[in-house]
Amino acid sequence: MSSAAASKPALPGTSSFAAASAESFFDEGGKLLYFEVTRDGPPLRLLSLHRQQVQLPGTVDSSAIYLHAVAVRGSTHDAFFVTTTYGKTEAIDA
Repeated sequence: MSSAAASKPALPGTSSFAAASAESFFDEGGKLLYFEVTRDGPPLRLLSLHRQQVQLPGTVDSSAIYLHAVAVRGSTHDAFFVTTTYGKTEAIDA
């Protein structure tokens, strides 16, 4: 395994650190048809995505990091972590 492949993070729910890619598929009108993630084995196809909007203090200026089964204030959660322009790191329950 090359060092480039070894440094790529695993997708949530996978046990390997193999390279993964994601691609969106749209119809002619620009509507999202599905989102496909490819990793070891057959591709995972998400047929629907649902928008959920949350209010945060400040503007998020980093990519979200998703962690599965992480301890937050004594409880186990799936959560997204982001940092705002104010330098605050926020945890968003997934």
